[in-house]
Amino acid sequence: MKEEQDKKESSKTIIPFYRSGDYFFHRGLQAFHNKHLNRAARLFERAVKLTASEPVFKIQFAAVLTELGEYTRSNELLHSVLKQYEANQSVCYFFIANNEVYLGHFYQAEKHVRIYLELEPNGQFAEEAQELLELFEDEPFLEGENEADSEQFLDEHERAWLMLRNGSIEEAALLLEEIVEKHPGSWAAQTHLAEALFRLGKEEAAFAHCYAVLEQDEGNLLAVCNLALFYLELGHANQINHFRNMLKQVMPIDIDHLIRITEVLCALGVYEQVVARRLIATGTNDQDLLRCFGVAFYHVGDERKAIHYLNQAVSLGDVRAEQLIIDIHQGNTDNVYFTLFDKKTGLSRTVDSTPESPLR
Repeated sequence: MKEEQDKKESSKTIIPFYRSGDYFFHRGLQAFHNKHLNRAARLFERAVKLTASEPVFKIQFAAVLTELGEYTRSNELLHSVLKQYEANQSVCYFFIANNEVYLGHFYQAEKHVRIYLELEPNGQFAEEAQELLELFEDEPFLEGENEADSEQFLDEHERAWLMLRNGSIEEAALLLEEIVEKHPGSWAAQTHLAEALFRLGKEEAAFAHCYAVLEQDEGNLLAVCNLALFYLELGHANQINHFRNMLKQVMPIDIDHLIRITEVLCALGVYEQVVARRLIATGTNDQDLLRCFGVAFYHVGDERKAIHYLNQAVSLGDVRAEQLIIDIHQGNTDNVYFTLFDKKTGLSRTVDSTPESPLR
């Protein structure tokens, strides 16, 4: 009787079924071959999360992102692969070159396709790479675009970004308009111009710039963040929910993008997700980010940590954090919030100063 009972108990035992990165990768390949690109992207992303050490997973995920038109995100992945496995993953240079063409960064495209051909003169994509290189050599639009031009563009963009940060909005807008006229494919400059226009009260133009970017670079993180903040400022609840739900699903690889989205999520009141990313505040001297975590921890009920982060911000000279501490001690809960609009510094954060990487 006891033996029979043991068999019954044994039959009820739940055996955990762990799915590996390989499982999701192969499911992703099936979806990719069946042209189910969004599903393939989700499966590859899961594979990458489970087995981050496998470069092939990242490269395949990047390839699907390219198919979906998410060129910048694709390049982020490819650059991360090169950073870790450069010697063995030279094919990434060819994929990056293709993405750069779609982004309008022709100097970067030519630069990366040349590197690929130097490393893999007889590689799998050598013929396509050579055809791409011939296009650059034939097309007149490449004339005049050289490394010096690229560096000048980066310098001007950084100057405009600093103007936004310092509250010189009119000057920033003028410079950004010049940059966008010369480099219409720079989505970062487009989104920073949108920010400047919004802060100058030119809301219609600001929205138009953001949506124009998204039409050409679907999922552009800076444009989505801008729109979320614009709608938040204007109090459009439906749109706020839409972009809030969208941003909650995003976990950027680039640290600047991760900080940016974390602050936007805090402004949108998604405090649980903000505190879950607290590791990015380790060792930082960024007053805004520290204040962001102070606000988030307060709203998840951890006042001790909230004060801890706010005190760090105060030690760096953040007067807004000082006021928040007073509000917390006085129980003024409604005053404890994080905003990216009522400060002198701009919404902008990300300006990639390395010519090797595309600006965001």
